[in-house]
Amino acid sequence: MLVTSAFPPFLACLLLTTPTLAQPEEPECPAGSTKVIINFDKLPDGSMAEAGEAANEQWEEVGVIFTGNRRLPKRGRQPSDPPPLRLFDSSDPTFDDYDLGSPNEACGFCDDSVLCPGVATHNKKAARETNCESQRNILIIDSGRPNPDDFRLGGLIDIKFTEPVPKILSLGAMDVQQPSVGVPRTTYNVWELNAGGVSKPGKPVQIEGLGDNTWQQIPIHHTGSITNIKIDVQGTFGLTHVRFCSELPHNLGDGDFVEAVSLTEPNKKPPGQPSNNAIPWILCWDELAMEYYRC
Repeated sequence: MLVTSAFPPFLACLLLTTPTLAQPEEPECPAGSTKVIINFDKLPDGSMAEAGEAANEQWEEVGVIFTGNRRLPKRGRQPSDPPPLRLFDSSDPTFDDYDLGSPNEACGFCDDSVLCPGVATHNKKAARETNCESQRNILIIDSGRPNPDDFRLGGLIDIKFTEPVPKILSLGAMDVQQPSVGVPRTTYNVWELNAGGVSKPGKPVQIEGLGDNTWQQIPIHHTGSITNIKIDVQGTFGLTHVRFCSELPHNLGDGDFVEAVSLTEPNKKPPGQPSNNAIPWILCWDELAMEYYRC
């Protein structure tokens, strides 16, 4: 998702799940930077991203390129044939990948009129408590079949920034598994970022495995000239969002967009015009009215 900034800083609004399990509070962006949110549902030109398409350079306009590879037994990783990163519709899982469905089937509002395709074989309570918001498109390491299907051995997702960013706020993840008996926790489902040519925080950081069909927000506490962050997983995994702070100029205009969080009475202001007072304008996009409004 693209977050716009001009004159007084414009901020983004994004509706995310508020699970029962405690989730870390997200930090703010440093002065002079803007929060950018990619949740794989829309492209920077405002068009909808389609499930099944390979994920790579679609979000380069907002400063991010996605690369990765699959983990193959005894042969290391396979680079890019067919493309390893792909968009998966969690609201309509293909290949019976219901562990990547959202919301979870046990959420209290699910009935015949509300589709809840998520299914947890294990850790059902955690799935019910964390995965009760539709995540729609997510990014997976794909098996290479005709329809999107997560690769059971996992692999690498490398989030590269076209220009260094001052801070990564958080990553969203689904279906992070716990390591099997005998597998070192220090190498199973980890992230590591590069800042100023130095690996931070010096060694890979484990992503807590909440289990089947769960959702979680992964906090990233490091700042300063970050060029990329790598996520290395050894099982099924879905990336639901990337939130970071950008110093690139993003101007409101045709095709620019932010997420709607409310349909309350819009206190409208033409996009791109400075506020008449010292209070920053916070703009949201109304999907139904197809217009910006002051949140």
